[in-house]
Amino acid sequence: MAVLLIVVSMTACEKGLMTFDNQNADIYFYHAGQAPLASAKDSTYISFSYTQEQDSVIDIRIAVTGGKEDRDREYEIAVDTASTAISEVHFEPLPQKLTIKKGELSDVIKLRLLRTPEMETTSYILKLNL
Repeated sequence: MAVLLIVVSMTACEKGLMTFDNQNADIYFYHAGQAPLASAKDSTYISFSYTQEQDSVIDIRIAVTGGKEDRDREYEIAVDTASTAISEVHFEPLPQKLTIKKGELSDVIKLRLLRTPEMETTSYILKLNL
């Protein structure tokens, strides 16, 4: 029985490993897949309660699957319609087209949140789509 199993396994079809060709590369929010205890950045809470600063800048890291490329890769980011935060009132407008530079696997978007008086009593949501 063991000999038969060995013979069958040696004659089984061989299939090479798939390689990633970057043709179907995907883009994602870098911290979105982390465990909940690892301070994930797929969502975050910003409070102006303990600061006198008028605004706050947060870094949003964007990454791609696959390998590095010898060309720039453009991507777009848009504010979701479910957002309650208003561009130019609660945050500075984001560029619609951004670029992951050649030879890089990620990019950082600097998002400036603007402190407004109504934030003392009202919470706002800013939802972004890639």
